[in-house]
Amino acid sequence: MTAGIGTDANPRDGDRITLGIEVQLNVVTVSRTEVRGYAASDRASRALAVIASGKRIEEIWQIDARTLATAMDELAEDEERCALTAIGALRAAVVDARVRSLVER
Repeated sequence: MTAGIGTDANPRDGDRITLGIEVQLNVVTVSRTEVRGYAASDRASRALAVIASGKRIEEIWQIDARTLATAMDELAEDEERCALTAIGALRAAVVDARVRSLVER
């Protein structure tokens, strides 16, 4: 198992989302979320954790704002940046896990 941590920020609102993941046999599990910001960022990070957990890394790259908005049932147009911040944090965590796995070899 390899862990990864990713963070992304939305400079317009000052929101920051950090996600911790674990990758085992190319399958991702979101192990922690930390949000500093608006409620929409918190909703987005929690919904993304549900979507991403159990997916293969190749599938993680396919998650976009529309996928996340559908999972959240409702995402106002001005909240889309919160979804993009959560997705950015997840992708950064996947990259971090990949780098850590290469270093561990």
